Amino acid sequence: MDLRVATDAKWVDLVLNNIDRFIIDHAQTKRKSAHAAMSMLTYYPDKQNLVKSMLTFSVEELQYFQRVMHLMHQRDLTLLPDEQTPYINLLCQHLRPQHDEYFLDQLLITSIIEARSHERFSLIAAALGEGDLKDFYQSIAQEEAHHSSLFANLALHYFSHEAVTIRRAQLFTAEAELIKNLPIKACVH
Repeated sequence: MDLRVATDAKWVDLVLNNIDRFIIDHAQTKRKSAHAAMSMLTYYPDKQNLVKSMLTFSVEELQYFQRVMHLMHQRDLTLLPDEQTPYINLLCQHLRPQHDEYFLDQLLITSIIEARSHERFSLIAAALGEGDLKDFYQSIAQEEAHHSSLFANLALHYFSHEAVTIRRAQLFTAEAELIKNLPIKACVH
């Protein structure tokens, strides 16, 4: 993982004290992620490697969504109305408008988001006491581990190593600034 800034320990404490809110946000995040993958494959239908990868990824994300919804039902929780995610919105401000640059940025930003998700699910899994919820988040963290590299490898499939390396470094730097400056909330992002 190339994250430049680790998630603040205060975030873990906040999530542990608001675990139900975090679980609801987790479900919303998975649903949005599956939708974004389907949108990407629809927007780039000529990129067969991407289409195949996004089909698999969207199915995985929907399966995770189903698992989180099951957990929510066990805890008598319901989804809340969608909210804007400042972290995602601010990262997406770095999307360049030219078609190829936009595509590269889309892949790399998603790779970064997935890296941050993996880090945070791992932190929660480590902080939870023994039990089903800890087991659940350990499992989610393990399954999430490959998503960041999936999108980075797709970028390398469609773009030069040099272009990917340079832009990835720029975006990781931008993401680090966001993490340092955004308020801490009991959300995945």
